[in-house]
Amino acid sequence: MSGYSFWPMGEADRVDYERLVSRLLPDIGIGHSRPLHGIKAIDPDGSVCAAIRTTARRFDANVILFVEALAVSESRRGRNIGGGLLYLLDSAAPRECRWAAGSCKPVMRGYYRDHGFTVGDPGRPLLLPDFELASLDSVYSCWFARRLHT
Repeated sequence: MSGYSFWPMGEADRVDYERLVSRLLPDIGIGHSRPLHGIKAIDPDGSVCAAIRTTARRFDANVILFVEALAVSESRRGRNIGGGLLYLLDSAAPRECRWAAGSCKPVMRGYYRDHGFTVGDPGRPLLLPDFELASLDSVYSCWFARRLHT
């Protein structure tokens, strides 16, 4: 990851974020009406090459940092940039968040497991010590979650 930098992502980054996500994850809703929060990765030439979008939400007695999208430019994959963004969730989460969670396609289960997440089976709820994440739609059918180190 030499030469890459990671920065908080906000409304000023919306155009770059939407361009990245609409190209790489066309089936993800961009969320025009909601504030943009997350982390962006800048490559050595100054371009946004990856981003993770997050939303903190109360869920039962917990506040969970939900990963809404993780996108890495095709030309930058295999350099652990996505893994770096996942690692940085701990520092980006609001203090009251104790968990990070999201959903993924079944083909991505190993990726999230390799980055320290508990990953559920397709179409099944994910049972965690503090809560349960209910089953999902047929495309992003696997939950992933891990306790944050905040």
